[in-house]
Amino acid sequence: MKFCIVTGFFAQLLFWVSLASAAPQTFGPITVNLPDGWSCKPDEKNFVCLEQKEGPETSAVVISFKDKGPDDKLEIYKNQLAQPRVLKDGEVNQLSEVREVREIELNGVKWIEGIHLGSEITDYYTHYFVTAIDPYAILISISVHKSVYPADFAKLKPMIDSFVITVPKTAPTAGAAPGAALPQAMGAGANVDESKKPAPKYFTIAGMHVPRGLAFIGGILIVVIALLAYAILA
Repeated sequence: MKFCIVTGFFAQLLFWVSLASAAPQTFGPITVNLPDGWSCKPDEKNFVCLEQKEGPETSAVVISFKDKGPDDKLEIYKNQLAQPRVLKDGEVNQLSEVREVREIELNGVKWIEGIHLGSEITDYYTHYFVTAIDPYAILISISVHKSVYPADFAKLKPMIDSFVITVPKTAPTAGAAPGAALPQAMGAGANVDESKKPAPKYFTIAGMHVPRGLAFIGGILIVVIALLAYAILA
């Protein structure tokens, strides 16, 4: 029993260390640092990220990317986001309220940010972040219920500041037409010979990325402590 308690304690310790060492998450060409307690799942052509908590969802992040087409330009995005969007609520079509549209720069990349109320879900503010860098067009939307806005949005600001785009040296080879949504297989690591892939830098534990070195060290510590506990309690 004491042996189980000792090893269980250090297993928990390793788990919490892995949480503290969580790596940024990559979705195709875009890398973001999600807030603690958030996770993402693919949904058709998008990645939907939600906070893992009890109770109703008050915030959501949707990440999508596609091949860049002729209409994927910052000027066009800005004009589009300056127009109210139509939200179908039952049998009624509602127009969103456009609060602000501006050009911003994040980590050396220019984005268009548009802020709407009621464009995706009734009573939700949505911040749209859209950019186009060959060969990709990228859209990230962040929706927050007005009852917790702007406090909850402020918690997501570090994630926005972490947006980093990695442009490949060669264009994707999936055959998607310009402007067409990329398949999920075109995420990071697609079309790579598995036998030639380098060893991963991270292990995934409980949904979190743990550096290989940290995982090996933690494993060795658990084995050593288990042997010591066995020698003491035997």
